[in-house]
Amino acid sequence: LEWYTSDESVATVEKTNENSAIITGVGTGNTVIKAVTPEGQELECVVNVLKAPQKVTLSKTALCLGKGESFTVNATIDSNSWSQTIDWKSSNTKAVGITVISRDRVKITAKNVGTAVNSAKTYNGKTATCKVTVKPAPVSVKLNVSSLQLGKGESCIIYETVNKNSYANTQNVKWVSYNTKVVTVAKAENNKCVVTAKGVGKAKVAVKLYNGKTAYCTVT
Repeated sequence: LEWYTSDESVATVEKTNENSAIITGVGTGNTVIKAVTPEGQELECVVNVLKAPQKVTLSKTALCLGKGESFTVNATIDSNSWSQTIDWKSSNTKAVGITVISRDRVKITAKNVGTAVNSAKTYNGKTATCKVTVKPAPVSVKLNVSSLQLGKGESCIIYETVNKNSYANTQNVKWVSYNTKVVTVAKAENNKCVVTAKGVGKAKVAVKLYNGKTAYCTVT
């Protein structure tokens, strides 16, 4: 293949072997990259070059997880700029592992008790970090009440706690009602849940942690 660019002020193209080439952004704008076969067939790719990133930020700058827990973190670069690749790293892979979901999204997994600084780096060296602390996984969870009485239409806040010196990130906590015609649940801030009585009767409400530990409350 022979390679061409319609505007070298926007992007250049350099042949690397028989059927591939490296495209390098030079200036902002659009250009057409063309590959021509020995038989004269032309293949085209429109390339849009945006500004180089000046800043990258993460959806979390600090994070606490229980051992075995996972959490998704996103990277965002400044407006109207682009980085085709973002390099993700963990400073302590024994404590925290990183699995790339997409260019700007990763799953962070707490492997062992300890700390790690996870970083996201653009091609031009702009970097953002998130400090991750891993604590022991919960061996138990309990609710502040095991039974509750409400009037129809009434709401009440309940909350969960785990055993001492353990941790479960509240964003991963799930609240469940086993009879939504009688009682509904809505996750609130931190480790709380809003329980609302919808109809006369009884319903069991549960809180479930990432590692399967569960606690129940019977609502009448």
